[in-house]
Amino acid sequence: MSSKVKTGCQAKLDDTFYDIFSVASTTEFTVDGSPSASGSVDNVYCTDFNSGQVELNEATPVAATGGTITYSDSSGENPRESPSYPNGYTIHTFTASSTFTVTSGGSVEYLVVAGGGGGGGGYGGGGGAGGFRTGTGFVVTAQDYSIAVGVGGVGTYGVPTNGSDSVFSTITSIGGGSGGSRGGTSACNGGSGGGANGASTPGDGTVGQGNNGATGYSEAGKAAGGGGGGADEVGEIAPGALHGGDGGDGKSSSISGSSVTYAGGGGGGLESAGTIGVGGLGGGGDGSSGVGESGTANTGGGGGGGGNLTSSGGSGGSGIVIIRYLTYDADAYSTDQYYIVNTTDTNQLNTTNWTDIDSGTITETLNSQTAHYSVSFDDRTTWKVFGSGESTWRSIAKDDSGTWKYNSNATYGSETWTSASTNSQ
Repeated sequence: MSSKVKTGCQAKLDDTFYDIFSVASTTEFTVDGSPSASGSVDNVYCTDFNSGQVELNEATPVAATGGTITYSDSSGENPRESPSYPNGYTIHTFTASSTFTVTSGGSVEYLVVAGGGGGGGGYGGGGGAGGFRTGTGFVVTAQDYSIAVGVGGVGTYGVPTNGSDSVFSTITSIGGGSGGSRGGTSACNGGSGGGANGASTPGDGTVGQGNNGATGYSEAGKAAGGGGGGADEVGEIAPGALHGGDGGDGKSSSISGSSVTYAGGGGGGLESAGTIGVGGLGGGGDGSSGVGESGTANTGGGGGGGGNLTSSGGSGGSGIVIIRYLTYDADAYSTDQYYIVNTTDTNQLNTTNWTDIDSGTITETLNSQTAHYSVSFDDRTTWKVFGSGESTWRSIAKDDSGTWKYNSNATYGSETWTSASTNSQ
């Protein structure tokens, strides 16, 4: 969601009405021309607009199929299978490779986590977590998108493997690096790097996706592995020969409707009885003095390092891809319709359930009055107008860290901010 448009007869500050942007009878605003909102408009907020009419032409909302579809409320919480929530979100969860089919394009949010690396064996290092990437405002168009969900790397005594990548469109998260193994392999780079066995070299993480693995510890007759890197932390260096390094913690995301931590690094193993390396939060497997624990499925957690001379490390956890967007509620408002409004600060024409608005017409019908409106590009923090014959927007009111102020400078391109005695929008 981006810009919002506010309509009203005048801006009222300190019990005085200030002319905002006046038009006789009818005005139109469009997304593409001046004066206009920049980018998509997702809400029309009407204040002090007496008995007018507003016509809104809604842009096509996002519609898609694929994966497991669930819904969350307007706060992005309380997920459920059905029905959808008014003004809520539609969520597509992919736990295996599949196809995301978009029938109507728009802006989506995403989480892409790759498969975790396998843990090394024989006082092995923990596997690195799968790469973790998340973002908003990603534009999709009507087409099929191949979704690749990375599998976890294999944990072995010999040659453990990296996790595989997860991919959504141009977003690729890199598989976690495998942990170092006594069987003859060093830790590998990845989304997060694998931990080293003994005193060998750990793997590096990928900037923006994860962190480095850690070195282990070795002395005559005994050794321990370092922790694998996690999305939020580097792995822990093994504190001693009888103490494996902990895996780095992962990062949390609430895109699914619940807060879930993903991409924890695997804990380091140790050669004999002692303190295992604990897997990082986000599905990292624990190290062991025997066979390492595997990372949790669909978290991208790294596998735990194995312990004694012939024990294998745990396998990495598989990745996940989650995509969500605003749910279109066809019953809330029809498109291309007039809505008669008698508005106050608490009685507004609410279109927040729409993805955006292509254009609109504001028609004042009471006693040939004039319609006035201002536009906010920053979620109603600063309000701007576009004067006739001007080439730039003029800021006229703003929320300055909780204090509402208005621009008392009469010169169009200048600003002098004065606190309003009545501190409200």
